Order: sequence, then structure tokens, then C-alpha cells
Amino acid sequence: MRLAKLNRTMCAAVVATVCTNFERRPNTQATGGVEQRSATTLDSCLDYCRNEATCGGVDWDKTASKCFAHFSQNLVTLPNNAVDLYEKSCGKVRLMFSGS
Repeated sequence: MRLAKLNRTMCAAVVATVCTNFERRPNTQATGGVEQRSATTLDSCLDYCRNEATCGGVDWDKTASKCFAHFSQNLVTLPNNAVDLYEKSCGKVRLMFSGS
């Protein structure tokens, strides 16, 4: 008995959590931030947090151009006119893969 060879294409979907965007909370700071001295601009501050999986957000001190990263999911906030808080905003992305 001869078996026919079947060509099958398999497709899989993976849902991944992606945290690359930030929600800005003006004139607000969170307690317990760790200064990131290498981040001297807002963009570099956000990039630091974007690339650090455990970073939940950053405070950007607008008057001193300083970046403070937060590694807690439960941020305690206070009003501060010199600081803007940027919290990571996570979303779901569906990734499709196919192969044979």
C-alpha cells in the first residue's frame, strides 16, 4: 500500500502584550522613582522605560530635565507642577505565523 504525501501548511497565532506607549499625567509625580542619569531628554527617558520590561512608568522633571523610573505596578501619586508622570500603556497584539 502506498501512502500519498500531504502538503500541509500550519498557521499559529500568538497574542503578545506590548507596552510601548505612555499615558501622560501632567503635573503629577509618583513616589519612589529611581533617577536614570543617562536619560537627559524626555525621549531618552521614555526610551529607557520602553526598553526595560520591569519599568511601569517615569517621572519627567520638566524644570531640571531629570528622569525617574518606577518599577512598581501600584504607583502612589502626588501633585507636582514641575513633573509629568508617564505611565506605560499596554495593549494586545496578535502575531500570525505560518509554516509548513
